Formats: sequence, C-alpha cells, structure tokens
Amino acid sequence: MGMKGPIITLNEVKRSNLRAVLALLVRSGELSRVEIAERLGCDNTTVSRAVRELIARGIVGTAGRNGGSPGRPRVALRVDPEGPQLIGIALEPECVTGVLTDLASSVRHSEKVIFRDVSSQEAYLMAAEEIVAKLVSRAGERLAGVGATVFGSYYGKDFTVEKAAALPLLNGVKLRPFFDRAAGREVLICDHTVSRARLLARRYPELNSGTVLLAAAGRGLGLAAAENGRLLFSRNGHGGEFGHMVRIPDGIPCACGRRGCLETVSSTAAMTENYRRRTGRSVSFDVLAEEFRRGSAEAESAVLPALDELGRALSEQLNNWQADKLAVTGDVLKLGPRFEAYLTRKIEAGIFSLVRESLSFHFPDLRDEDSLAVGASISASDAFVADFGA
Repeated sequence: MGMKGPIITLNEVKRSNLRAVLALLVRSGELSRVEIAERLGCDNTTVSRAVRELIARGIVGTAGRNGGSPGRPRVALRVDPEGPQLIGIALEPECVTGVLTDLASSVRHSEKVIFRDVSSQEAYLMAAEEIVAKLVSRAGERLAGVGATVFGSYYGKDFTVEKAAALPLLNGVKLRPFFDRAAGREVLICDHTVSRARLLARRYPELNSGTVLLAAAGRGLGLAAAENGRLLFSRNGHGGEFGHMVRIPDGIPCACGRRGCLETVSSTAAMTENYRRRTGRSVSFDVLAEEFRRGSAEAESAVLPALDELGRALSEQLNNWQADKLAVTGDVLKLGPRFEAYLTRKIEAGIFSLVRESLSFHFPDLRDEDSLAVGASISASDAFVADFGA
C-alpha cells in the first residue's frame, strides 16, 4: 500500500498479552479469567492462552473457586507465592532490613540487623552484605530481581552517597558497585521516598490514579509526584530534595551545608529539639507524639509551629502541581488524628480555590518495620513484569 512503519509480530503481541495479564494479577490479587478479560477489554481466548503459559512457567497458580457469581463457579487465579522471588534491601540509620517477597509483594522471609552504635562504614556495609547473601541463597534459582532503597542523596553512575545527615559515615559509599557485587546481579536502587511511593501505589489502589503528591515526613522530608501510578521527575530512583528547600534564610544550620532548610524546621527531629529548648527536657519523638495526642500545651508549642511551616511548604507545591490527591505518611503520623486535621486546615488555608475544589487528603500508614524494604522489592517486581517475555 506504499505505507511504511514498524511491523508488530505475533510473538510481540503474545508477550504483550502475557505482561498485561501478569501485571493485572500482581496489582489486583485474585481474579478469574472472565474478570481479567473484562478489566483488560479483551476476549476470553486471549486471556486463557496467556494464563496457560503463566501457569506452565510456575508464575501464576490457582487460588480456589469463586462461587460468588451465579452459574458455574469460576477458578480464581493469583501470582504463585512459590514462583519468582524478589529481594528488597533497606538501608536505614539504625538498621539494615532485607525481605524476600513474591511478585505480589507478600513477604516470604525477612532479615534485620539493628545497630546500637555503628562504629564504622565497614561494619555497616558488612551487615548489609550478609543480609543480601542470606536472601540470595534462600531464593536460589527463583530469584527474579533485587531492589535496594537508601536514605540521603546520591549521584553519578556509581550512585555515590553524599549528605547522609542521619549517618554521615556512609558518605562516599558507591552504592552501584557495592550492591551489584553483593547480589551478583544488577540491583535497582532508589531513595526512601520513591520506595514509599511504590508501596503506596501497590497497597492503596485509590491512590494509583490521577495526580498524586506523596509527602513523607519523619527525620527527613521527601516529596514524590505520580500520575496514574507512574512516578514523575525521578532521576536514577531519586525523588528530589523537598526537605532541603530553604525556608528561613540564615536559619538553623542544616547537615546539607545550608541554613534554614525545611528539615531544620519541620522534621520530627526539629520538633523534639523545639521541645527540648522550651522545656529543658530531651525526649524521643514517640514520647513527644504521645504528649501531643493527650493535648499537652508544651507538646503543642513544639509541634504546631513545625506543622505550620510544613503546611505552607506543601501548599506552595500543590499550587504549582495542582494534584488531585495529597498523601502524607511517615513517623509524623504518630501525632494522631489531631495532626491530620490541623495539617489539612493549614494546607487548605494556603491553596487556591482551583486546587482546593478537587483535592482530597489521605494519611496512609506505611510505617510497618519492613515497609521500605518491601517498597524496594516492588521496584524489582515491576521491572520483572515490564521485561517479561523479552
């Protein structure tokens, strides 16, 4: 016909169908063939062919029969928990956590090393390397990918750590060669905010559509944007440096070398420091949060100014992004419902009407002890599904 363009082969169509079915089961849990066909908008024969191959490869299995609908009971399908395994590693200031999950991010095994006092970079990395080795051995031939998540910032082709305020001895570590050597394969690396964003999209389907702004607030402050579940503006798995926007010029010195960054004002560490200056008592954030929930005036005087500045900073971001949904997570949730209501009011007071009329607020709890490592494993799971059949 005189027209030229890319030719799509039957094998490419087959691989695309396999990926679509697998991705849907990974996200949705148990579904019948009919439900898969309805959601993908394709015919039952196409789905059945893809399902047969996925079962034959040991990736998908049956989960019993669903008799909830009239007529013949439908066989429910799910990702086989004994199928491909993913490793997720989280480097945190106080510990290293590792998990082994299936493709649907259900934890099959976990390992953790908690540090009372990290004496050296070598000791920290040795603990991380031992956890990776244990999980690689346990996964065996079923290992399908490895993901890792870290705090602080990193740069360059080796992902060199810098400005790791919570644990400065990690500055200078070259994450790429370290993890690739420890795992014996290429490892997907991301920061903690990106890890939480991936976990958010997997655990909360309602936050997997529209434009979502995720704010993670704890010892550090992070911000990530996603559209229909796809992360925006993430370079090399790094979500950006929301916590290091300068809010108070010539303010408190920050670990990044600047002064008056948002983290010096609105992080959980800043709140506990406010409390110490006002009362002369040094307490953990858990204690401060408990006093705040009880309505302590001293706790409020330490926490509310920090929330005021956090609310203003988030309002400015929302006025720029005009997101549909704002999700706030992290240790700051320990402050309880009063915190959620206060921050919501503060943000609503600072955003324009156009933003306010379509914005919804969410406070998902992603603070279970394995959450960061599971988020890292989801990076590996997503990559496996995206490349499946290649």
